[in-house]
Amino acid sequence: MAWKHGLLGKINIYTQNFFNFLALFVTNTIQIYIYTSKGPFHMLPNDFRAFRCLMQKVYTKAFGASPLTLNFAESRALSWLIYEKTGELISYKSLINYSKAVHLNHPESLNPSANTLGILAQFVGLEAAEAPVATAPKAILWYHFRKLTFQDNINAV
Repeated sequence: MAWKHGLLGKINIYTQNFFNFLALFVTNTIQIYIYTSKGPFHMLPNDFRAFRCLMQKVYTKAFGASPLTLNFAESRALSWLIYEKTGELISYKSLINYSKAVHLNHPESLNPSANTLGILAQFVGLEAAEAPVATAPKAILWYHFRKLTFQDNINAV
């Protein structure tokens, strides 16, 4: 009878250790997910310079001048202008956030996807034919615009 009690006790300990491990694993996985999805990742300074240049070109193309920040009506109008030109929709709320980040010089407050930036690059006139691969996804347009911006900065110096 003693061996049966000892065996059950060991199984209990193993089961408890397993569930502790499982709880720790799930907790750490959730923490890692939160860290990577909402964590310290943000736009780098060089990317932010290219992003600022892109947004200024977007504002100039849409409104003829660069506003400080977009209000609700301007962001809705810009969203529809982008949709008409590219066939892709960017949320007016995202455009407001982008303009605030540019105006306040806060690259850490945003991290748009490369596809969204490619849509903006297409809006200002960068065509897929100008990209290294003619049938490129939108993200390639952003990287090509970024490269052109860096080359312009180097040539200006």
